Amino acid sequence: MDAIVRAVDLVKHYQMGDQLVEALRGVSLEVRRGEFLVIMGASGSGKSTLMHIMGCLDHPTRGSLDIDGDDISRVGASRLAELRNSKIGFVFQQFNLLARTTAVHNVELPLLYAGIGSAERRRRATAALERVGLGHRLGH
Repeated sequence: MDAIVRAVDLVKHYQMGDQLVEALRGVSLEVRRGEFLVIMGASGSGKSTLMHIMGCLDHPTRGSLDIDGDDISRVGASRLAELRNSKIGFVFQQFNLLARTTAVHNVELPLLYAGIGSAERRRRATAALERVGLGHRLGH
């Protein structure tokens, strides 16, 4: 089974004033389809930096990251946005919902960015909410 995520020697440096911060120092890992993994470590150990790179929100300083066949270390911002939209899901500690809109509209939003038509967006969002037991909360 091929890896859907393959990181090889990821390095990330940040400049903070006159100090160079080495947030990642040669991280390598593989994730195969269907696998789950946990990234654990002490505060300041680079977990968030690694997640930002793996989530296509940032580029590594060195090394490579391949996500389902795309080397994200070499693609531009628009391709990163496409990958985030089509290949990557984020689970946040906070809800990150738009407060002035309904549950179904919050679920529809990524589908809007993906260019899915209105009726299909509503069908998919409704089905997803029903699948997780929230069908009674569509308008909440």
